Amino acid sequence: MKKDYIRLIKKKEVATIILNKPDRLNLIDYELLNSFYEKLIKLDKDDNIRIILLKSAQEFFSAGVDWRKLQGYSLQTTKDFFNLGNKCINLLMQTNKITVSQINGNAYGEGLALILACDFKIASEPALFGLPQIAYAFIPIFNAIPLLITLIGETYANEFIYAGEIVNGLRAEQIGLINTAVPPENLETETERLINNILSNQNPKILRYKSILKKFDPIKQALMEKVSLDNLLKLQKDKKKLKNFNLFLKSKCKV
Repeated sequence: MKKDYIRLIKKKEVATIILNKPDRLNLIDYELLNSFYEKLIKLDKDDNIRIILLKSAQEFFSAGVDWRKLQGYSLQTTKDFFNLGNKCINLLMQTNKITVSQINGNAYGEGLALILACDFKIASEPALFGLPQIAYAFIPIFNAIPLLITLIGETYANEFIYAGEIVNGLRAEQIGLINTAVPPENLETETERLINNILSNQNPKILRYKSILKKFDPIKQALMEKVSLDNLLKLQKDKKKLKNFNLFLKSKCKV
């Protein structure tokens, strides 16, 4: 029986989805992503749930796609994985639940995309954010770049895309990447306070417009998805670049 790396906890009106792949930096493979999507679909249809909280069980939120695992995927599985990632992002953005991401550690690439798709983002001050795989010729998938530009604007997004900027929680708050950065010891308390504020102030009627407000430009989205998929398929078998990127991950944390 395969291990499920996604935990789900329901408490009254709040559902918590927990990334729990401690030995691999919460790297995203098909199994993890499929489990995430299945739980997200069920929560989207659950009328008793008003808030979905996304967090990690470790001190590292997610280092993005598991490129080493991706090397062994067939062409069809790779395309399915790519499309499933986009479905997860779209559902996070357009669900009629309020989504909150709690970031207690570094979030790179597609891990960052999951965060950006949420309505609220609260992080610990030392947490790091970035798209480091770009330096290794990997274009982030799961609409990470359109999300980044939509959220913080082209000026700041260019620092991540072209200059390889990696910022901490304090800087992320300054540029609007996240809502709030707090000391690590206050993260749980402040997340709970935010959730309580949402529950006490939420107007259910406004959620009807969420799917309209949180949409990409369809033409730009289609172009970006084509470019990132083409790049993914091209580099999937590039062992040298994959090795170099894995060395980068090893330098950040055991992987």
